[in-house]
Amino acid sequence: MKKLIYLLVITIIFAACASKKDYIVTGSIEGGVEGGIVYLSFVEKGSFVNIDSSVIKNGVFTFKGRQDTVVNCYVRSKEKVGNTNRKLYGDFFLENGEINIIITTKGSTVSGTPNNDAYQAIRNEMYELQKNLASVPKEEQMKEFDKIFTGVMKNAATRYISMPVGIHFLKQAQHFMETEELAVLLKRIPEGLANDPEIVHMKDIVKRKQATAIGCKFVDFTMSTPEGKTAKLSEYAGNGKVVLVDFWASWCAPCCSAIPGLIKIYEQYKDKGFEIVAVSLDQDAKAWKEAIRKMNMSWPQLTDLKAWKSEGVKSYAVGIIPYTILIDAGGKIIARNLHGDELEKAIAESVK
Repeated sequence: MKKLIYLLVITIIFAACASKKDYIVTGSIEGGVEGGIVYLSFVEKGSFVNIDSSVIKNGVFTFKGRQDTVVNCYVRSKEKVGNTNRKLYGDFFLENGEINIIITTKGSTVSGTPNNDAYQAIRNEMYELQKNLASVPKEEQMKEFDKIFTGVMKNAATRYISMPVGIHFLKQAQHFMETEELAVLLKRIPEGLANDPEIVHMKDIVKRKQATAIGCKFVDFTMSTPEGKTAKLSEYAGNGKVVLVDFWASWCAPCCSAIPGLIKIYEQYKDKGFEIVAVSLDQDAKAWKEAIRKMNMSWPQLTDLKAWKSEGVKSYAVGIIPYTILIDAGGKIIARNLHGDELEKAIAESVK
């Protein structure tokens, strides 16, 4: 009898330990009706992919399972909320443990596991900072919000970089970070999280940016002219002229808006040892050539019609357009991503 009781106790303990390896997600959703369906989903290529569903019982939904890796997921309602067709959803980190999520028309809250507690702490910080925007003039609110958002994302990535939630914030903050600042954080990522495809890509981008940082010699690449001839950047750069490499595309409105200013600069400095080399991210050769003609761009034009996969873009780790690289007469990079008055000032100081 004692042996049977002992075995029963061991079995219960083993079962309890095993259950800790599973997840159980419980919660409520505002407007969710009894018997309504909610979905557990993740985002892939910009679309929701459902991985489970749950029926609301007594106002509560439940998801159970086991998760080998921590992933950012969503709980979504199927029914419309009130008299509107707006469907509610809330995101969280699916990881083994007990997770609780509450979704309302004003947002969602989540708690229960390390990544979700950290995630909610950052969101609470964001909510508090947003409240302060009420005292900021309306015309300045958007700019102030961007500043707040950027700061919170960067701080969150720094604070939680050893956790999946920190990697999540790093992916959002990377475009607002200086190259060396990003490089430091990438080195702190634990080996178990470093194989994330986006992190691998980020490391490659940082490597390319470091190789083309201010003070480095320009990196050469080969592309094609509108006439179909092959041309290298080295045919223009490093040969005694100050060269501005302008990354643009005919479909990019801000790029096209900047062209009149570049024409003005070109006319002023082209006879003083200055050249512009335009690198287009177009994929439509006809549209590219037509834009060159319409905007009277008389400087050298290059493309390989590969858009963001082009050799020029990869060489200089360009992530936005318009984007500029300024190279001095000796072939050294002296500025990156300058525009408007700052760009004109840098060119004036470089051209002797």
